[in-house]
Amino acid sequence: MSDPRTVDCELWAKREIKRLNPIASAQLVEIRPKAPYKVLAGIRIPPNDELFWPSPPWHYHYAVLSGGLIRDEIYPGGILFSAYKSKFEHQDAIDFIVR
Repeated sequence: MSDPRTVDCELWAKREIKRLNPIASAQLVEIRPKAPYKVLAGIRIPPNDELFWPSPPWHYHYAVLSGGLIRDEIYPGGILFSAYKSKFEHQDAIDFIVR
């Protein structure tokens, strides 16, 4: 399976924040592995929640939090933050930082 994203995740997130902010408050979410880890590992993606390991590995990821939902290019319609966190293979080894 290839990477489902079509643009850099930070660029996508910043564009989405600009799009959403006139309608609703939106914040950038920075997703990084906790030390000593270096990569985020696998993430479950739609439509079947298939575990996907990006190649090259993701060392970071960006998403958008708005209206209680978190969204990125993989989940553009947004899902609950807790559900989004559960999509990451090793969520306990990852920091989700709302900026």
